[in-house]
Amino acid sequence: MRRISAARWPLRLGLGLGLVALGVLGPVDHLRLLLAQSCRDILLMPICVEIKSVPTLIRLSRWGLTPWARREATWLLGRRPEAAAQETLRLQLAETSDPTLWGVALAGRYHTNKEALAAARPTMIVGAFDSKNQYARASAAVGARALGDPSNAPRCAAALGDAHGWVRFHAVQCLGRLGPGPYLDALQQLAAREWESPVLGELADLAAQSDYPKAEALFTTAAKSLDAWGPKGRALEALNQGAAPWCTRRLEERAMQGDTDTARLLAERSPSSPPSAPAVAAPPPGR
Repeated sequence: MRRISAARWPLRLGLGLGLVALGVLGPVDHLRLLLAQSCRDILLMPICVEIKSVPTLIRLSRWGLTPWARREATWLLGRRPEAAAQETLRLQLAETSDPTLWGVALAGRYHTNKEALAAARPTMIVGAFDSKNQYARASAAVGARALGDPSNAPRCAAALGDAHGWVRFHAVQCLGRLGPGPYLDALQQLAAREWESPVLGELADLAAQSDYPKAEALFTTAAKSLDAWGPKGRALEALNQGAAPWCTRRLEERAMQGDTDTARLLAERSPSSPPSAPAVAAPPPGR
């Protein structure tokens, strides 16, 4: 018995040292993360640089002692291009049971890696829509759009009322994929109160690709706000690229009213050119 015990003591010692190291590194990493949230003070800059090192963030993302620490570290990893950071995000997308962490991980990948959208796990999407984290809610809409399941359309419609423009933007895109027909009234209400130009531009694009009876009214509302708040020519761009039959009529009307930019676009159009995309007359089957 003594020999067995003597043979095991190196293993026990190693395990004990590992636990001690984790007990020391964990609180230190969390303290660094807390301090990194206050990088305004130049005296803290060395700490900020250190906390953004990929090994520290990976350790916190995977084994942080609190959900907050794991989510914050995952968010910071999403800003890093290193292969190790991206691999950790991929693992989190595939393995985590925390919908908010899943959403934050997806937010760090969907801009540059379309393959990450394959990790649009249905249960995570539902939970992320209810997250208190705006990036997780935006990711829920991104995931719902990628998954193409129409049952998520009501959740995307509810997200049109989100306080954060980034969430509203992706909710509009989601409805454009899942079928905006039943939600044109909600989209119209959003266009009437919206002031952020990316969201307005997305509303104009959605309307210009749709042949629903209320789509032209949605475009009119979004275009009016875009002309007031958005970049010059954004509404005209959406109209020119629109596939709905009424888009050509609207362009001709603008040209006849003396709009030189519209007249130039009409002149550049080739009558034999096919439209840029088919007009959406109904939610696409099987999507």
